[in-house]
Amino acid sequence: MSLLDNFPHECTIYRRGFTKATAGGNKPANTIVDTEVPCWEQPLDSRLVKEYQKEGMDIPKKVYFLTDPGITPRYRIVITKRNGVAVSAANQVELKPLGTPLPDTTAGLEIMYKVLCTEMTSKE
Repeated sequence: MSLLDNFPHECTIYRRGFTKATAGGNKPANTIVDTEVPCWEQPLDSRLVKEYQKEGMDIPKKVYFLTDPGITPRYRIVITKRNGVAVSAANQVELKPLGTPLPDTTAGLEIMYKVLCTEMTSKE
């Protein structure tokens, strides 16, 4: 069994949007797009982190998917399971994709889709 048959993580994918607030304005709201999506969250290696930091970008993570998840920077990724164990809500981190998924062939003959992400802060 290869890693591609059994990714170690699962995530929920949300689409960012807005709903009407009681005062008539807009307030941010997430809509669930997909749940229990197999994925593999990894830290970016130090060489790439330094390259991106030279450009003024903070990209600490990459998330791999078996198929193109069809996400853009308007979406959010939340890892909900690591190695079959649920991640508590207090330890879940919202990841913001910094672009669209890119095909990646680092797994040999198989293609995975890589999404570069940054961690969201409570202000975003």
